[in-house]
Amino acid sequence: MRKKVVIPFVIAGIAFVALMILLNRSKTVDEVPTYQTATVAKGTLVTSVEGTGNVEVGATSSISPSVSGKVTSLKVKVGDVVKKGQTLYYIDDDGELDTVVTKSSVSVEQSKQSLENSRAALLKAQNDYNDTNTQNSEDDASVTDAELALLQQQVVAAQAKVSSDEQSLKYSEEDNALQIKNAAKRRVTASVAGTVTAVNLANGDEVTAGGNSGSSGDESTIVIDDLSTMQTTVAINEVDASKVKVGQKASITFDAVEDLTLTGKVSEVGYNGTITSGVVTYSAVIVFDSIDARVLPSMTATASITTEAKTDVLTVPTTAIETSDDGTSTVSILEGGNPRQQIVTTGISNDTDTEITSGLKEGDTVVTGTVSNTNTAETSGAEIRGAGVITGGMGGGPGSAEAGFRVAM
Repeated sequence: MRKKVVIPFVIAGIAFVALMILLNRSKTVDEVPTYQTATVAKGTLVTSVEGTGNVEVGATSSISPSVSGKVTSLKVKVGDVVKKGQTLYYIDDDGELDTVVTKSSVSVEQSKQSLENSRAALLKAQNDYNDTNTQNSEDDASVTDAELALLQQQVVAAQAKVSSDEQSLKYSEEDNALQIKNAAKRRVTASVAGTVTAVNLANGDEVTAGGNSGSSGDESTIVIDDLSTMQTTVAINEVDASKVKVGQKASITFDAVEDLTLTGKVSEVGYNGTITSGVVTYSAVIVFDSIDARVLPSMTATASITTEAKTDVLTVPTTAIETSDDGTSTVSILEGGNPRQQIVTTGISNDTDTEITSGLKEGDTVVTGTVSNTNTAETSGAEIRGAGVITGGMGGGPGSAEAGFRVAM
């Protein structure tokens, strides 16, 4: 009879398979660091702050009527370029101011005549007094002192009348000049040279001195802007406000005009902050170096103001610097493939680069980041699932739950 011995061989087979799995199924994980580096170099480092605001016109004039009447001969429209003193429109007042001018002119003539008469009266009074006084001397006091005193009083009175009439003539002439000037205001002119940016009236509108009761109801009937004086006022965060100074250069971009960058200079820095939703900002006025025709008043503008610029300084990427709690700054210098910590002293910095004033030299290689590469080597082999052993082909087929060893005796 044949005897089958199974158990010892099964155990041996399982041990053999397990050994093969351990040998064949290997996963080797190696951590191989890769360093991102940068070379210390000399260059120009620029720091800046940004602010957003709107385009404004530095020189603008709002034209309002100085006399009342009806608008006639309106000569301009929005977009027209005008010269200083150019006629914009006329005001018809039905001749009221002409009447006033005529009356003031008559008053001047009357004052002149009155002055002429008073001067003649003064001359007569002076002659009477002198003749009487001379006669009194020749006739040995034939005229009493009282008569002479009366004649002298007449001279004084005549002098006072002349002075009064001279003052009246002066007032009359001043009033006449004023009325003529006022009547001339019926011709409304441009007070500055520039571009007409608003026309708030039409021919036939009734306007009043100092305002407008015409079709628009706007007190400024015409607005003229000198577009060559355009500027922008931007808001600077309180953290950066102390860095902004008059005379600093700026570059300005515009939301409405793509690919356009203008240059300018800071002309004014505000000292009174504005609080909006808990955020404090300070204003900075920037005057453009040149104007582009596409830029219009009120457009949104973003300014980058250069607060400091240094040339020929050592710089490294800001990401290469680590700062400890005590304020010490360090970088990792790569030497022979290995990093070494180095204490450095820093200067100015911007969003990307930092000035190094000591601790490094030009040409040094510093680490800006580390990438860990994981290398995994796998070889195909048996895989144990549950209580069974799956092999790639050692007896049982794929998925077989037995070792596949049988010994017959």
